[in-house]
Amino acid sequence: MPSSFAVYQTLQVLTNNFSRPITAADVFAVAPPTAGIFPGFTPQRIEPIPGKPLEVRFRADPNYKTPESYQASFGIQRDLGHGFSFEADYLFVRGIYITRNRDTNEFKQTGPPSALNPNGGPTFIRLTLTPGLSSDFRVPRILQDNIYESSANSFYHAATFSVQRRFANNFSLNAHYTFSKSIDEVTDFNSDFSAQNPLNLRLDRSLSAFDQRHRAVFSGSFQSPSRNKFLRDFIFSPIFIAGSGRPFNLLLGFDANADGRSQTDRPGTVGRNTGLGAPFYSFDARLARRFKFGETKFLELTLEGFNLFNHTNFQGVNNIVGSLPLSERNRLETFTTRGNRTVAPTKPLGFTSASNSRQLQFGIRFNF
Repeated sequence: MPSSFAVYQTLQVLTNNFSRPITAADVFAVAPPTAGIFPGFTPQRIEPIPGKPLEVRFRADPNYKTPESYQASFGIQRDLGHGFSFEADYLFVRGIYITRNRDTNEFKQTGPPSALNPNGGPTFIRLTLTPGLSSDFRVPRILQDNIYESSANSFYHAATFSVQRRFANNFSLNAHYTFSKSIDEVTDFNSDFSAQNPLNLRLDRSLSAFDQRHRAVFSGSFQSPSRNKFLRDFIFSPIFIAGSGRPFNLLLGFDANADGRSQTDRPGTVGRNTGLGAPFYSFDARLARRFKFGETKFLELTLEGFNLFNHTNFQGVNNIVGSLPLSERNRLETFTTRGNRTVAPTKPLGFTSASNSRQLQFGIRFNF
């Protein structure tokens, strides 16, 4: 029964020289909320201090730690006889000190929110913002103070099962199935993947963007048993791959809670990565013929086909759903929202990309 345990570290080189002065295109201006959210209150725009440029900072946390991962596995193997064998394995990976980007220059807040946004979520700003001044930031001369810190975590669990038949009597078979789950708090530390609420980082704990719950692979190799000079020395190798859809993040595309970031706001109470992408299916095959020249030399001709059934495997999804009517946004239930192949890629939930269609390629190789 094989088992293992390992610890890995990735060394990072960080610098604090990421700061840059803000440009005219970056000037912070939060549009006032729509009328009716705060009855009897006329909201004002929030503008920078006139004549005083703001700054967008990107810096490393002075307490930054090197990311680490802990891996553990164990498995069993069993000979089933007649050339067949069975194997079952479990893999656990725990990631700590994962890098994430967090804006620490939030609005000052005088108390709990007293109203709700139209999508049902609380507003994170106070209602007494000073019109025309940036002093409502914690640090007035800074627009964003992005810190790269090592505070995120990840978990991966996988169980794999396989049945194999050793090559004998001109053929071999392989069947593999993986049942897995990946959870994390951040996939990438770029600014586009910042925490939705920098004051509550646990809200971003969810399935990873690359999580794939089910994956099955079936393959084989078949050699022609014929001794006929035209039919012998052929090798046919098919492979079939099937996988469940991967999660994607649902975003509004605008600053719904007026916290200064439009790329992190999600509709209503929808969590991170709660959309579900399309499943993946592909059948590939390879046909080869060898022409021998003596004991060690041979010429091999190959014909390879990928996605032979020309199945459309959608990948990217337009995850910006803010233009949907409010009634439809409120129905974006967890893990039931999928891409829609009947709408244009520019529309909410329309597919924006797909994997390759059917491909054929020929090859020739001389071994000596």
